Amino acid sequence: MKVLAYAKVNWFLEVLGRRPDGYHRLTTIFQTVNLADELRLTSSTGRITCRVSNPALPTDTRNLAVRAAALLRETLGERRGVHIELVKRIPIGAGLGGGSSDAAAVLRALPRLWRCHVSEKTLHRLSQRLGADVPFFLRGGCCLAGGVGERLTPLPPHPTWWLVLVKPAFGLPTQTVYRWFDERQRLQSPIAISLAPLRGERVGVRGGSLTARQSATTIRTVLARGLPPSLWGAQLFNRLEEAVFPRYPEIARIKAVFKSLGAVGALMSGSGSAVYGVVRSRAQGEQLLTALPRTVGQAWLLHTVNASRG
Repeated sequence: MKVLAYAKVNWFLEVLGRRPDGYHRLTTIFQTVNLADELRLTSSTGRITCRVSNPALPTDTRNLAVRAAALLRETLGERRGVHIELVKRIPIGAGLGGGSSDAAAVLRALPRLWRCHVSEKTLHRLSQRLGADVPFFLRGGCCLAGGVGERLTPLPPHPTWWLVLVKPAFGLPTQTVYRWFDERQRLQSPIAISLAPLRGERVGVRGGSLTARQSATTIRTVLARGLPPSLWGAQLFNRLEEAVFPRYPEIARIKAVFKSLGAVGALMSGSGSAVYGVVRSRAQGEQLLTALPRTVGQAWLLHTVNASRG
């Protein structure tokens, strides 16, 4: 069985605080795009094995795809095993959710391969045990997410939108980025922190400014209505940029390059290091892709995907 595991970008990401277990409470809007890993699953007798096209990635339970298969087999009491061949196309350390998407793809496909019925409720519960982003990838498309990312509100299917994605030569570990964010928060004075929810952090938009909360509401509304990116691209927002840009100004420069080349909006995806620029059309995306300096890193012209496909 062959399945695709799509990458995601974040249209919006606000960090609301850290929980006692170390996870962070978020408000975010996830969107799948057509950059995808490919997984080929073959039923076997008793063992779970894995081969990955990228030698830098582990093939044991440190790999989320393998962990997902082991968790599902344990839950089902299944004796059969599976061999997973993972063709890795989503760059690692990019904030694109590749590992989480691989895990979700295994959870979706393996019951079909083993001809076992597993309820959506059970799959969702297992996905939460694997990682904060995994529940979203079971569904795909466009979703508003809360909690640590597991509380999902699907947004209606929208027209295909185009974006150019750049992954610089380096990656960023998610846990490290959130540690930087926590350190930045501790350095702020108690007065500044206490006033922040009242004052609101502002993000630039044409003709004025919006608080982060207003930006989230606005982006959610225009996405639900399927309005073109030219009306909402300037309101893209990611709180984690504040922690990353001072340490990696190269990422901020990529974002500035996108805007200088005519993208209607640009943003670091998730915890980085990838940055995307939203364009009005495929034609504009092709022009922008050609105009990008070669020094920025790997680049792709991508479009949105409205739902996960197996």
